[in-house]
Amino acid sequence: MLRKSTDELVIKPRLSRPVRLAIALGAAMVVAGVSVAGYWGGRAMIYDNLESQAQEIDRLHDRLGETRNLRSNVEVRLQTTQQQLDETRRQLEEAKSSLTKVTRQLQIDQSAYTELRKQLEASNRQISELANELKFYRSIISPADGRSGVRIQEFELSPTDSENRYRYRLILIQALEHESKVKGLVRFEIHGTQDGAARTVRSPDETQGDISAEFKYFQNFTGTLELPAGFMPAEIKVIFEAEDDAVVQRMYPWPSENSGRNV
Repeated sequence: MLRKSTDELVIKPRLSRPVRLAIALGAAMVVAGVSVAGYWGGRAMIYDNLESQAQEIDRLHDRLGETRNLRSNVEVRLQTTQQQLDETRRQLEEAKSSLTKVTRQLQIDQSAYTELRKQLEASNRQISELANELKFYRSIISPADGRSGVRIQEFELSPTDSENRYRYRLILIQALEHESKVKGLVRFEIHGTQDGAARTVRSPDETQGDISAEFKYFQNFTGTLELPAGFMPAEIKVIFEAEDDAVVQRMYPWPSENSGRNV
C-alpha cells in the first residue's frame, strides 16, 4: 500500500490473512488467559473467604457447644441448689417446730417451777410460823429457864401515819403453872426529853386508866400510844401489875425512824 506524506513516502507491507488470524488468535488467547487467571484468582479468594467463614462457623459452633455445656452445668447446679434450699427450708421448719415445742415445754416447766417455788415459799413460811408457834407454846408449857409465872413474851412498836402516834403489840404469858388465871393491869412509861429537860410520859394516862389483863396461858394486846408534841422518846418500859401485887416489867429502847419496829 502506498501512503503519501508531505515529508516522505512510507511503504508498509500488507499482512497476509493467516498472519492476521494468528495475531487475532494470540490476542484472544492472551485475553482469555487473563480472564481465566482472573476467574481462578477470584475463585481462590472466594474459596479462602469461604474457608475462613467455615472456620469461624466451627469456632462459633464450638463456643455454642461450650455455652450449652455451661448452661447445662448451671442448670444442674441450680437444681442442686434448689434442692439444698428446699432441704434447708424443711430443716428450718422442723427446727421452728422443735423450738415451739421446746418453748411451750419450757413455759410449762417455768410455770410449774414458779408454782412449785410459791408452794415452797408458802411451806417455808408455814414452817417458820409453826416453829415460832411451837416455840411460843413451849415457852408457856415448858420454858427453857424452868421458871414459872407471868412474863413479857413479845413487844412490838411501829409508827403510824399520824405524827407522834405509834402502834404497839404486846403478848403476856403465864409459864409452867396454869392452875388459875392471872389478873392485873398493863401500862407503859416512855422516858425522854422535852425542851431539853428529862420527862416521863405515862400511857394510858391517869384519865384513861390502865389496860386490864386476865389470862391463863397468854393474852395479846394491841393499841396505840400518843406522845406530846415536841417530846423526844428514848426508851419505853412495859409494866404488868398483878392483883397479888406481883410486878413484871421490862425496858425497851425506842425504835429509830429507820427501824420502825422494836421487839
